[in-house]
Amino acid sequence: MAILSKNNKFWLSISHKCNNQCIFCHDKDNQKNGRFMILAEVKEKIEQAKANGAKRLILSGGEASINPDFLKIVKYAHDLGFAEIQTITNGRYFYYPKFVNEAVNAGLTEVTFSLHGHNEKLHDNFTGVEGSFKQAIQGLTNIRQYPQVIVNIDIVINKLNYQHFYDIIQYFANNFGVCEYDLLQVVPFGRAWENRDKLFYDFKEAMPHLKKVWELAKNDKRFHIWTNRFPAQYLEGYEFLIQDPLKYFDDVLGRKKMLEDFIDNGVMMQCRDKERCQHCNLGDFCDKLIELSMEDLKTKLEELTLQPPCLNLSPNSYQIDFLNKENKIDLEKFVDFYIKNLYNVKSLRCEECKHFKNCNGLNINLIREKGFKILNPT
Repeated sequence: MAILSKNNKFWLSISHKCNNQCIFCHDKDNQKNGRFMILAEVKEKIEQAKANGAKRLILSGGEASINPDFLKIVKYAHDLGFAEIQTITNGRYFYYPKFVNEAVNAGLTEVTFSLHGHNEKLHDNFTGVEGSFKQAIQGLTNIRQYPQVIVNIDIVINKLNYQHFYDIIQYFANNFGVCEYDLLQVVPFGRAWENRDKLFYDFKEAMPHLKKVWELAKNDKRFHIWTNRFPAQYLEGYEFLIQDPLKYFDDVLGRKKMLEDFIDNGVMMQCRDKERCQHCNLGDFCDKLIELSMEDLKTKLEELTLQPPCLNLSPNSYQIDFLNKENKIDLEKFVDFYIKNLYNVKSLRCEECKHFKNCNGLNINLIREKGFKILNPT
């Protein structure tokens, strides 16, 4: 998979295999062929990305570092002019000091470690590999010997670790000086869906634990914390943590073939399932896409873009500018339209409002700017 994001980051999956077997891996289906992207193919893709304006290269997988050409890829990208080269890794290959030294010398500037626990028992239970925590911790120790390299950590939030959420962050901050975290909500794909009973949790039950971290992000200036695919309504009072809606482009384009098959041929998304969609950050997007593909467009849009009755706002004005020459939905244009006009959320307080069932909520961009406090449920 290769994606050039709206902020000129080029994501490139160079490995369709991994040396871990994480129980929440949403990428399992993409690893069936177990191949590495060959060097010539990688070079072609990053050359094209550079020509298209990419500023940062992000190497992912599977596990990117186990691609035999990983060091050559980093060096080639550096020589091509990429000043920022990042990899997302489980950290096990960084256990080897020689590999770390060669990666940094080749031009690697940022490493994101996927670490989901603060001890062997918790972390190794997720990865399915005994000793993976020790190797990753040594890898983290090794890369910290190079202060010029930015180091941050991904944590997948799930039922098995949310109670330890605050402790995990404090462990890595206090012992390794890592204060940048991307907090990933578990999503219903691959092994994560196979293990859904173990992993998916009740947000309201988890909130006391999550709020300790939200408070840390709010009050301790050392920390830089982002949320990824996390439901916005559980971030009331911490709206600065709501993920930039432009990230929707990356998530949608990651499932581009399936979505375009629906648009072009009417083939329903293979993952479409009522229970599953409730756990998916793209659930509402797909709902809207389906509704606008099956009903009178103008009438349905007028219904979907009504403003909440508790606010004295003028009606939305919009243009139906997401159709192609064949009068079908253009996926990328629709993502932009969705973010600006249809990506709405409600406060948890709205659940008791008499208008709850008939209210669309408020656009995510306005919520990020003004906060949920502007909603006044009745």
